Amino acid sequence: MAQSQVTVHSIINFSALSRNFVTVAPPASKADFRCVEEYQMKRAKPYDSAEFLDSPKAIKYYLEEAMESGDPQLMSHAVGVVARAKRMNKIARESGVTRESLYRSLSRKGKPEFSTIVSVLRSLGLGLSVRVVASNKVSKFGEKPNKKTKIAV
Repeated sequence: MAQSQVTVHSIINFSALSRNFVTVAPPASKADFRCVEEYQMKRAKPYDSAEFLDSPKAIKYYLEEAMESGDPQLMSHAVGVVARAKRMNKIARESGVTRESLYRSLSRKGKPEFSTIVSVLRSLGLGLSVRVVASNKVSKFGEKPNKKTKIAV
């Protein structure tokens, strides 16, 4: 078999060898390249954020971004992703909720109660805090408030 020909057997070898960073001869034609690409695409696993939440700092930034979005479903989903990263069984046991209901309520379509979110965050060793957000509201005098403008209430 010449190096320029690619068969099903060599496609599998090409995929296995490329994973181990061993160089192999490239596919001879675009059709052969498409076969290799399609084979590799079938084996690709879906992206999961939980795999990358391996440090407290990463978890903090991940949850901060979700909270700043203002989307309640994204916030609850982000808490669910962090819970999956830290073992959902353990979190469910510590928060007093069943594992199945946590998966359901902390999914993208789930609508958990606030008490569930608080108990999950507490079992993760996290808490909630409130801060003032800069506002672009116009005062009743028609100008944006700044440090020099005093507004009578």
